[in-house]
Amino acid sequence: MKDSRFFVLVIIATLVFPLPSCLFVQEPKPGISPKLKREIDGVILRLSDKDYKTRQTAEEDLRNLVKDPKSLDSILAYLQKQSGTVSDTQVKISIERVVKPYIEWGITGYLQEKFADAMNLLISGDEKNWEIVARELGNSRDPETVDVLIRIYISAARYEEFHPLPACSSDISATCWPAEALVKIGKPAVEPVIKLLGDKDSIVRRCAPWVLAKIGDPKAVEPLIQALGDTDEHVRALSAEALGMLKHPKAVKPLIAALYDKDSCVRRDAARALGKIKDISTVEPLVRMLEDTTVDVRYAAIEALSKIGDPKFAESLIPFLKDKEVWVRATAAWALGKFRFVKAIEPLIGVLGDKQSDPRAEAVRALGRIGDVKAVEQLIPLLRDSELANLLEEGEDNFWWKGTTVREITLDTILSFGKEALPFVRESSEKKENEDIKDRLIEIIKRIENE
Repeated sequence: MKDSRFFVLVIIATLVFPLPSCLFVQEPKPGISPKLKREIDGVILRLSDKDYKTRQTAEEDLRNLVKDPKSLDSILAYLQKQSGTVSDTQVKISIERVVKPYIEWGITGYLQEKFADAMNLLISGDEKNWEIVARELGNSRDPETVDVLIRIYISAARYEEFHPLPACSSDISATCWPAEALVKIGKPAVEPVIKLLGDKDSIVRRCAPWVLAKIGDPKAVEPLIQALGDTDEHVRALSAEALGMLKHPKAVKPLIAALYDKDSCVRRDAARALGKIKDISTVEPLVRMLEDTTVDVRYAAIEALSKIGDPKFAESLIPFLKDKEVWVRATAAWALGKFRFVKAIEPLIGVLGDKQSDPRAEAVRALGRIGDVKAVEQLIPLLRDSELANLLEEGEDNFWWKGTTVREITLDTILSFGKEALPFVRESSEKKENEDIKDRLIEIIKRIENE
């Protein structure tokens, strides 16, 4: 009776307080079977043969054994161990020649099984295959491919024929395919890519900000802020742009500081980034950037201010209608029109005589947006202007130029005034100096009357 009670107590104690796992016999981890080990050892023995062809065949046999995904990881570990113990230099070189590509690219049994063709292309040693492999792995969106993609990224960046991006350009996706592949993987790639920002090679660091911005994980904000102090101007510029894409308020002060960077590309991209974040506190520093000596910076500052949308700065733009650079004049006119700044009517009428078509077209559109019908009389002569022009179009995060002619935008602008424009148009149609555009004026009258 006592014995039975004792055993019951033991069972209960075991259930409540499980015994340490070390007291139990555990299953061994998968490794090389004795048969495979003997086969590998036999091949290694042949690697030391005096006959060259025998050694060559043995190395090829070893290469074929390694390709088996089920035992790849174990075989690689075993071969690395054997390489460290063999005394024959030739054997050591042969083993390392077989093992090196797998170690170099981080190829595991899982990857070899799931992406056999892609892994074999990597092992081939042909740099032309890198893009094919990167795109396949990226399209798979498999987190297990991150390590290989990072290695491809680094190798491609350091390869002399690979150029991650031209100077002062943020068009990365077309040229930096390893980066594009990492974006497709998404959040599992964030930490490894953040580490790339600390790489000693600046060309490796350059695409990393774009990848982090496209993935959009807030974890990247602090590392990107740190990257604004990078020694490479391209990394600083691209980090500024990336922070703008992430639109995180924490980046505002560091980006304001970047407006005073010695490199104009950094200043330009910092201004654009602040425009995307749209923090009202950045208006004053951006207005100061309107005086920058570099046209791209002035242009970016106007873009940014127009996105932030504070009309208080509008008067500051009027002097830039006479800027020496055509893009600045055109963008200033566009921004004044966006804010419907009434005080800009007379200066904008002055721009209608600009030597370049882009500022003329933007001034026409701006006068239409401000909506003072008295401007119609000044617009009518531009119905003769058939010169091609580019109009600035605004998207959520970017700007682009739309092709038109000054005449077309003038016609559309006059029509936008509706019936209020009719007295001015009728009067102009009766003037002798307007004989050459009379048909156009009559067309405008008909279209307005038929609305």
